[in-house]
Amino acid sequence: MSSLLPPVPPGTGPTTANVLIIGAGPAGIAAALTLARQQHSAILFGDGVYRNGRAEQMHLIPGLDGARPSNFSQAARSNVLQNYGEHISFRDVTVFSVQRVAGGFAAVDAAGVAYFGHKLILASGVEDLPLPIDGYAACFGSVIFHCLLCKGYEQRGGASAGVLAIDSFGRAPVALHMARQASSLARTVTIYTNGAGALAAEIEAGFCRAGGSAGIMRVDNRVIRRFVFLGEQEQAQGGGIRLEFVDNSLPADEAFLAHAPKTRPRGPFVSQLGLETLPPGDNDGDIKVELPYYQTSVSGVFAAGDNCSKMKSVAHAMLSGNVAGMGAASQIVAEQLGQVYTAELM
Repeated sequence: MSSLLPPVPPGTGPTTANVLIIGAGPAGIAAALTLARQQHSAILFGDGVYRNGRAEQMHLIPGLDGARPSNFSQAARSNVLQNYGEHISFRDVTVFSVQRVAGGFAAVDAAGVAYFGHKLILASGVEDLPLPIDGYAACFGSVIFHCLLCKGYEQRGGASAGVLAIDSFGRAPVALHMARQASSLARTVTIYTNGAGALAAEIEAGFCRAGGSAGIMRVDNRVIRRFVFLGEQEQAQGGGIRLEFVDNSLPADEAFLAHAPKTRPRGPFVSQLGLETLPPGDNDGDIKVELPYYQTSVSGVFAAGDNCSKMKSVAHAMLSGNVAGMGAASQIVAEQLGQVYTAELM
C-alpha cells in the first residue's frame, strides 16, 4: 500500500509519515521493518539512551548471541536504511511531547520541530528504579541481574549465588523460580528476604517440601544494609558482590544476585496521552496493552518492548515490535478502505 502522505521536498527530510515510532531500539526497529514490508512510511526517533547501554554483550538472539548492543543497533539501522530507505527514516533527537490531533498524532522534538503521523508506536523503553539500599545502583547490571537467561552464564560455577526476594521477586513462587534458575549456574543459592519473616517461611516451605533441595537452597532473612561490588571476575578470583547487614553480622559473598527493580516507562508520553497502565501488584507503571497487536487504551497508539511487558528482553522487544507494526499497518489500511478494524489474529 503506498503512502497516504504527499511527497516531501528533496533534502528536507520527512516530518510526516504513516507511523511515528518513538524509540529506535530493537522494538522500534522491528516495528519499522514490519511497516516497511507493507510499504508504510515511518519515522523512528532515538535519543541514544538504552536500558542495556552499559552491557558489554546481548544474548538470546540467534546469530548475534554475545554481540555488543551498540553494534547490533548500528547494524540493524544500516540494514533498514539499505533495504527500506524509501519508507523509513531516523531522527536522532529527543521527543518531548506527543498529542492527539485531527487525523493522528503530533510529536515535537527538543529543537521544536513538529512531526505528524496517523499512528503512533511507543517503543521508548523503561527506566529502572533502584532499590533504596546503598550500593544497589552501582552493582545493578554488573553483578545484580534482572534476567538469568540474559546474564549470569559468564559467572557460572561459583560457590553460591543469591536471589533478592524484594519487589517483583517478593512472592514465593517468583523467588523460587529465580532460585531454580540460579541453581543451574551456582552450587548453592541463598534467597534474601530482607526482614520479611512470613515470606521467608513460605519460601523455605516451598523448597523443603520437595525433599533434598534444602541442601542447595537456603533463606536468609537478615535486613540488608549495603551492597559492595567486588568485581566482575569469577567468584573464585575475588569477584562478585558482598551483602552487609544492619545487625553487623558476618557479611555474605555471592557470585551474583538476581533481582528485577521496579521500572517506569521512559518519557512523559503515558501521561500526555492518558494511557492506562497496569495496577500495583502487577508490573507497576507498565503500559496496559490489548493482545494480539499491543494496542493501548488510546486508539491508534501501540506499545512495544520493555514498557509493556514483564519479559523485558531484546528477544521479546523484537517480537512485540513486529506485532505492533502489524497492528498499526492493518489499522491504517482498514481506515483507507472504509472498513471496521477488528484486532483479531488468525
